[in-house]
Amino acid sequence: ANVNAQSVGCTTTSASSGNATFSCPLNVVGAQALQIKTNTAVNGGVVIANGGSATFTVNSATAAPIVSNITPLSGTTGTTVTINVTGSGLPSTTVANINAQSVGCTTTSVTATGATFSCPLDVAGSQLLVIKTNTGVNGGTVINGGNATFTVASAVPGITSINPLNGTTGNTVSISISGFNLPSTIVANINAQSTGCTTTNATSGSATFSCPLDVAGSQLLVIKTNTGVNGGTVINGGNATFTVVAGPPNVSSIGPLSGTKGTTVSISVTGTNLPSTIVANINAQLTGCTTLSANSTSASFSCPLSVTGSQAMVVKTNTGANGGTVINGGSATFVVTP
Repeated sequence: ANVNAQSVGCTTTSASSGNATFSCPLNVVGAQALQIKTNTAVNGGVVIANGGSATFTVNSATAAPIVSNITPLSGTTGTTVTINVTGSGLPSTTVANINAQSVGCTTTSVTATGATFSCPLDVAGSQLLVIKTNTGVNGGTVINGGNATFTVASAVPGITSINPLNGTTGNTVSISISGFNLPSTIVANINAQSTGCTTTNATSGSATFSCPLDVAGSQLLVIKTNTGVNGGTVINGGNATFTVVAGPPNVSSIGPLSGTKGTTVSISVTGTNLPSTIVANINAQLTGCTTLSANSTSASFSCPLSVTGSQAMVVKTNTGANGGTVINGGSATFVVTP
């Protein structure tokens, strides 16, 4: 037997008067003449007249898909990498996936010999990259050569803007920053202030902090990755000068507002932005008050009482050349009883 056009002829594997079998290698596609002959003889034998001729169709075989190359095999968190795959027999449904990432790869193009994928990266580590025939009911079949290790490196955080960079004592300022690859543990601090900043919001691209201000001056504002054992690491771009302006002083409470003639009363004052030079005085008394202590939020005074009646009490910034300035909220009526 012989199938025309094939490079190698058929081999007779068995023959009897009633049947015969042949082994025929096929390598040329198309409809070919199949002939059964009496023998190979010098003239090629004689085609058996009764049923010895037929048309044999050789179909093109579908080769199993193969991946021969994948590149790149690394990337950085916070970026989207384009992965190129080359191979043969790749189906149009070819897909890719990098394990552990929050979002899967998107197929951007596929041919029989190549494919490209867009893969967002957000989880660092050595991950399994898989190229499959399709998503399928059971997740598709991994293509030969379609397994690889993909390394996702953790990106270095950076700060691009900090705002505002000034504020007034006695207030709490909301500071906003923007940047990239910012950690959820991000913290901020303005030097010299009594109370540190509180992180109110943090994403990979921005963060906000609530910072109480009570000490005036040009202070260092520092943004760090975390508080950590050693105080965290300063983020690139996370150093800035923050200017704290002294706000106007204000008295919020004075007490007590009464006492007995012949005694010395201790009067406490609370407020904000109180100056260290703060003074107090009760009118008509023979001896003025003495400042016992003073800071930005409180002060205490020792006041001898010698004249009875309802008297004006004032709290001032200082004694000054003109007697100082009465602080907002620093006026009250003090009653001296007999």
